[in-house]
Formats: sequence, C-alpha cells, structure tokens
Amino acid sequence: MSVSRQDNEYYLLQQAHRLEKGLLYTNPRKLWGRDKALKMAALLSGLVEHDKFYYRTAMSVLYKYIQAKKASAYPEDTLLAAEIEDIFAKKNVPLTDYGCGGVLSLTKNEVMMTPYSAIKDVLSTRHSIRSFSDEPVTKEEINEAVRLALRAPSACNRQAFRVYVSDKSCAAICNKPFDIQGEKFLVITGIKTAYNNTELFDWIVSAGIFSGYLSLTLHSLGIGCSVLKKTLKMPQAEEKAIKAYLAIPENEQLCAEIAIGHYPESFSVPYSNRKEPEDVVVFK
Repeated sequence: MSVSRQDNEYYLLQQAHRLEKGLLYTNPRKLWGRDKALKMAALLSGLVEHDKFYYRTAMSVLYKYIQAKKASAYPEDTLLAAEIEDIFAKKNVPLTDYGCGGVLSLTKNEVMMTPYSAIKDVLSTRHSIRSFSDEPVTKEEINEAVRLALRAPSACNRQAFRVYVSDKSCAAICNKPFDIQGEKFLVITGIKTAYNNTELFDWIVSAGIFSGYLSLTLHSLGIGCSVLKKTLKMPQAEEKAIKAYLAIPENEQLCAEIAIGHYPESFSVPYSNRKEPEDVVVFK
C-alpha cells in the first residue's frame, strides 16, 4: 500500500506526526484521526521491519492514539479503538509502545534553560571559512553534530534527508577546479519520495533547514564549515558521477555541500555584513 509516489516509510511518519498533534487537543472531536489511524494500522500490521525507526515511531504513536480513544467519552471512539486492535490481532502482531511517540509534557523552565547569551554567541561567532587545520574530523564528531542538527524542524517530522561524508568534494569527483580544501565534505540530499504529489519541493525546504542547523552544531563542536549550494539543474553527467561515487539513490536530490574542518589558530573571513531587522521584517 502506498500513497501517490510517497514511500510507505515516510507516509507512516507523516501520519504519525499528524496524530501526535491531534493528541494535544484537550477536547477533541468524535472520531478525529480515524482514517489516518486505520490506514496506519493496515500498513503496520503487515510489516516485519520492527526494528526500524519509522516502524517504532509510528507504532508508538498509534498505541497512544488507541489509549486516548479508549479513554474518550464517545462510544464511537471506544469502538474505533477495538477495530484497530482487531486489525493487529488478526495478523498476530502485538501492539507495542516503544516509548518514542505521543505527547511530551514540558515546563517553561525546561525549554528556557539555555541562556540567550549562549545562543547569541554561537550565532555571532559562526563564519564560513575556507581554510582549515590539519586536525582530522572524526566520525564521532560528525555523528554528534548530526545528532544535534536532527532537532531541526522538518515537514511532519519526516527528517527526509541524508548526509554523505566524503574525502573528495563534488567538484573533485567531477574533475573540476575547486579552491576550498576541506578536511571532509558533507553532501546533503533531500529524499523526494518522502512526499506526496501535493508537497512539491518540500524536500528542498526540510534539507535546507537541516543544513543550517548542521552548520551551527558543527561550529559548536569547534568544526568550521563552508556551505555550498548545489544547483538543482546541474549537468546530468556531473550529477550521475557524484551519485555513483557516493552511492546516492536515484530518488534523492542533491541540496547542499558543506566543506568542513577544524578551525586553525587564526584565519580571515569575508566581513559579510548583515541586514538589520527593519530590512527584512514586515509588521502588519
């Protein structure tokens, strides 16, 4: 079962996030989320990849949804919960709460624990650099930067992007001259089949937001970077060469390239003057 050209994996994540948002309502309407939940149940009960991120996430959300329906004052909701449970029972698949979906209860103190000055320092001191130290960037450092950057918002929490780590730049892969000698190069792709046909180019937006977060998490770990955009209309031969070298599937689109390396002891950067809020903010 699939929705339009959308992969089931990302369809389940999309619907799970929609149900999560519905669980926030204090007075939900009768049978809200019914169609989404039934479609999710039909898919999940037929899958065997129980160790996958998307399965555990969607199953956890659906479990919490069923519990909410059981606690509902509407008899129709109670019957819906039983209908969903029956779908899994017929397939002999246990309904499992993996503890990674539903609603989080937070306090203002918990979400405001980071002082403004710390965020200001991170944003104010990040610069795009083109020269790096000889200190290697480790796999652990890259994974930690990505782990933090994955907190970036994405369309219905699908996180439909990937990071490919290479010792060669895209230009070097295509045998083209290039003046940035990064210690490593990160190629960010957007997964086009994570979206349905009504979400044209949403994969660019999510991958772009993630790339911005990643540039900041790298900086916070002492790793400098230069974000290089990738044209969506690059020559076919170049795109084919890059995808072949990095083993990038056909359903992924190159969105950005980030040259990275540890900061040298001293270096120069462009002044890169920034606009004032009055130049970009419109109040109505």
